[in-house]
Amino acid sequence: MKALIFFVFLLHSTFSYAQKTVQVVWPFAAGSSQANMIRSVIDSANAQQSKYKFIFTHKPGAGGSVAAQYVADLKELAVLAHTSSFYIRPQLYKESHNIEDFSMVSILCSAQPLAIFSKKLNKLDTQSGEIKLGIIPGSITSLVSMAIKKENPDIKIIEVSYKGTPEATTDMLGGHIDGSVDFIGTTVTSRFGKDVNVLGITGKRSISGYQTFQSIKIKGLENVTNDYFFFTNKFIEYSLKQELNKILTSSYNEKTRSLCEDDFGQLVSTPFNQLDEINQTNKQQWAKLTAGLVKE
Repeated sequence: MKALIFFVFLLHSTFSYAQKTVQVVWPFAAGSSQANMIRSVIDSANAQQSKYKFIFTHKPGAGGSVAAQYVADLKELAVLAHTSSFYIRPQLYKESHNIEDFSMVSILCSAQPLAIFSKKLNKLDTQSGEIKLGIIPGSITSLVSMAIKKENPDIKIIEVSYKGTPEATTDMLGGHIDGSVDFIGTTVTSRFGKDVNVLGITGKRSISGYQTFQSIKIKGLENVTNDYFFFTNKFIEYSLKQELNKILTSSYNEKTRSLCEDDFGQLVSTPFNQLDEINQTNKQQWAKLTAGLVKE
């Protein structure tokens, strides 16, 4: 009997203290520097504690909505790693995830700007005629041309749709379109030669000598930058969200910082009690930037 009681106690202890697996779900390219940034956080999180085993799960498709819906439907603990397109796609597409199903648990990399690259144009002005610009419909890159056209009606832009920025970049380099929108950073600019111009970058700060659109009098783009976030299901209890926030933010190491800054972002460590307010501000900002667009 004593042996049986001991075995039951041992079995209970094993299950009580077994590691809990937490999927960290990533929606975009699995081999990108951004995915490696997420992996570096996962590796660090697993090294510093033993309560949770974080694993990288790749769920691409529908501009990030496949991954978001996967996490929303899970009945177990999971983390959604996403970008600012988390807020944008639901504004543009009827078949999309619901941002109200999620809570933000951490901000990772902030204020990554976008740029218009061109071989044919040195600047955006009213004398250039029509500009054929490669964008990805339903993504943050599409908001660059949208904001320019909305705030600067004298600049004529014809949007050319692509599945991804590499395809748009290839056509821009081949001279088939006038320019392409892509995220600026060492991983992107290293693909371009000296004959490629940066017409301007989004955001409020000048980077590596590139002028912001605001500084060259192209209005409406000061708030269009890309951030990286971690979300959970909204039903996850408050104390667990706090715990995840503590683990994730303490896992931002030098490799994470380097990968973030390679894309000219800024590593962020935000107090947990500020995240709800930031989440609400993001919803309002992206809703305002996409106002007037009809959902497809």
